[in-house]
Amino acid sequence: MLARLQIWLWYAFLLGLFLIVYAVTTNFSVTLVDSDFRLMRPTIDGGTVQIMDRRRSTIRSLERDDVICFQIREQDSTERIFGRVLATPRSTVSYRDQRLVVDGHDVADAPNELELLQTNIVVPRDTVFVVFDSPSGRFPLSRRLVRQADIVGRVMWK
Repeated sequence: MLARLQIWLWYAFLLGLFLIVYAVTTNFSVTLVDSDFRLMRPTIDGGTVQIMDRRRSTIRSLERDDVICFQIREQDSTERIFGRVLATPRSTVSYRDQRLVVDGHDVADAPNELELLQTNIVVPRDTVFVVFDSPSGRFPLSRRLVRQADIVGRVMWK
C-alpha cells in the first residue's frame, strides 16, 4: 500500500513539474540579443539575455516606452526586431517644430531622425507605433505601425 502511494506521489510530482514547465515556456521566452540597438540603449545592449512576456493580455496592454520584440515578414525571411513603443492604439502622432508629439505632449527622448514624419498619424486599434533600428542593416532607423499579432512579446528587464 505504501509503495502505491509513493508511486502516485511521484506521478503527481512529475505532472505538476510538467504543468509548471509548460506554463512558463508558453508564456515567457528567453532571447539572446546579438547586436547593439542604438535606440534601445541603455536598456538593451548586444550580448545580453532578455526575458519576454508573451502573454496576449500583456501585449494588449502595452504602454508608451515599453520595449517589445516583433517580427517583420519579408518574402523569403522573417526578422525579429526590438523596438520602443512610442504610441498606443488610438493615439495621435505628429512632428511639429522639430519635436515628436504624441497626443499633444512632446516626446523628449524621440530620435531626431523621426523628423521625416510629415503627417499626423492616428494609431489604429490593435496596433502600436514603434521606433526601431535593425542590427542587420536591412531596415535603417525607422518607425512603423506594428500590429499586435506581429508582436512576439514585451521585454521584461525591470
